[in-house]
Amino acid sequence: MKAKVLVPVLIAVVAVVAFFVGAQFRSAPETVEEVALSEPPPEPEPPAEPARAAHTHPPQRSATPASSPAASSPEPASAPARSAEPPRRAEPPRPRPPALVSVRVAEGTKIVFALDEALSTKTHRAGDSFSGVVSQPVQIGGRVIIPEGSVVRGTVARSKRAGRIRGRAEMDLRLEQLELPDGQVFDLVATLTELDESEKETLGEEGEIIGQGSKKRDVATIGGGAGIGAAIGAIAGGGGKGAATGAGVGAAAGTAAVLLTRGRDIKFERGSQLALQLDRALTVKVRR
Repeated sequence: MKAKVLVPVLIAVVAVVAFFVGAQFRSAPETVEEVALSEPPPEPEPPAEPARAAHTHPPQRSATPASSPAASSPEPASAPARSAEPPRRAEPPRPRPPALVSVRVAEGTKIVFALDEALSTKTHRAGDSFSGVVSQPVQIGGRVIIPEGSVVRGTVARSKRAGRIRGRAEMDLRLEQLELPDGQVFDLVATLTELDESEKETLGEEGEIIGQGSKKRDVATIGGGAGIGAAIGAIAGGGGKGAATGAGVGAAAGTAAVLLTRGRDIKFERGSQLALQLDRALTVKVRR
């Protein structure tokens, strides 16, 4: 019974509340519009004057220096990488030069050489040079140390022609240098010790060359003149007195011929064989 009475009451209450809420929603926009119309429009504000600075200062420069154009400019692009070079071919190993050893050529060693040109007291004076070629190799221990073809050089130290009455020709040779075919050059201290067998000159104690004497030739010249004179005198004078007179005249003529003729000059032909002896040892480099 009570439930039936409460239900209509609740429905009535809900209806009244709904009515008032709807009325509030309908009247709210009109109130807002009326308020907006009733307010006067706002006045425009005057333009603001620029503020005057109390003191004008020049713009201060920044303590930090401006960046240089080079720094600001973009960095250049790096060069393109080169392509890898092809591997080089390995060169074959070069042959090593043969090892050299030093060999001592003792003092007293004999070296035979042949003259490159004729040598004479008639044509050569002191200071003239001469040369020769080694004609016999020098061996030590079965190994050739100074080969054939090496060159001997020297200078004429003194050249004296024979006198007209007496005195023989003399010549001194100074042996100065020895050059091997491989280019090694040595200063020589040596003495001439032998002459060609075909030559009639002799060597003095100091190695000087002494020419052949002309005594026999002079005697023959004088004697020949005397004999010819005697024969002519005998024929012309008819006897011994004429022969004696002719002999004297012939001898005088022969003597005059001797006085007008020099003694024999020293002369060595090209290719003449001479020999020297070392007065100081040499040290020669040879291949092993």
